[in-house]
Amino acid sequence: MSTSGLSSPLVCPDSSQQFTISQLLAPYPLSGIASSTLPVDPTTKKIAQSALQNYMSQLQSSGKIPSGSGGDPNAQADKDKLFHMGLQQEYCYYESRYLSAMKSFLDLSTSGNTDDVPAAKNFLQASKTLNTQINSILEILNLLSTSRIDSMSKIKATVDNTNSQITSASARVQNQYKLLSADNAVMETQKQAMKYTKEKNDAIMNQISLFTIMNAFAIGAIFAIVRSA
Repeated sequence: MSTSGLSSPLVCPDSSQQFTISQLLAPYPLSGIASSTLPVDPTTKKIAQSALQNYMSQLQSSGKIPSGSGGDPNAQADKDKLFHMGLQQEYCYYESRYLSAMKSFLDLSTSGNTDDVPAAKNFLQASKTLNTQINSILEILNLLSTSRIDSMSKIKATVDNTNSQITSASARVQNQYKLLSADNAVMETQKQAMKYTKEKNDAIMNQISLFTIMNAFAIGAIFAIVRSA
């Protein structure tokens, strides 16, 4: 069964692929920007802004994020288009693994078999790691698009709207992080699953997809911007 992604199908196609733990945690094979080690504020569940700013500066210094082009918006747009093409591939790499990890966690934690609990916990940890990586991409996109507003004033209104959508999407990913990082995440999932039969397990995954569907607007809009610039 194909699983609906967090983003628009125009960004990442629906995926039915399932991954093992080692495949889930395999690093992106190309030069990417996602991070699973940036500190998350325990209250807001967002990446600490100081850490995010420092990390973005490192990415710009290393050339992974294009720096400003001396006030030339056309040159900057060209650089950003190439950057976003690569970032789209990286995002889809992590999204497909995140959805796979979440589905495996749900299947195992709601199976009713206590022998599945250790494996469920492994997929829970993988889901948490991938959640952080996806959120790091979203927050860097937000920060980067904000820094481009002055040099891309002709699409300022669109960028402002996109920032709002990305912020909304990030909030939903952060809400998932609260569940994934809870000590009793497996028990809470099992308790919620009491409302469903095994035949309705797919509906649980659909609810999670619906809960995060705002990412379709966040990711789809940012790529639409760079294509139209």
